[in-house]
Amino acid sequence: MIDRWVRQELEKTQLGDVRRTNRFMKIVSNLSNNPESSVPKASGTWAETKATYDFWDSPYIKPAQLRQGIEWWLITNLPITCIADVTTYVRWYSYRWLIERYHYVLKSGCGIEKLQIDRPDIYYISSYFCQIFG
Repeated sequence: MIDRWVRQELEKTQLGDVRRTNRFMKIVSNLSNNPESSVPKASGTWAETKATYDFWDSPYIKPAQLRQGIEWWLITNLPITCIADVTTYVRWYSYRWLIERYHYVLKSGCGIEKLQIDRPDIYYISSYFCQIFG
């Protein structure tokens, strides 16, 4: 079953054939429901896995087609006076995923939360040692 939010998000995507569009939505739904899983595990069955790889390998599917139906809104309270401002803010936002991954490693890999640190200076030193010594 395709998640409702996937249909709403990708409703403007047109891949030339309704079956391709539905397959794309199914792939997005499967992978988003299991973001840390491999494609076979997220797909659930061999048929779904093969269909996913076939879709990605299809000469009929172009990346531009997949992006055409996706709209992103970045809302900010920062002043925008020119296109350079927009580019800067989008670049800043793109760092979010790197920062999220960094904190994920600190929490799960290094167990930084288990230390129960309440002072910023000690937290800074602890996270520094975690980066060096893992």
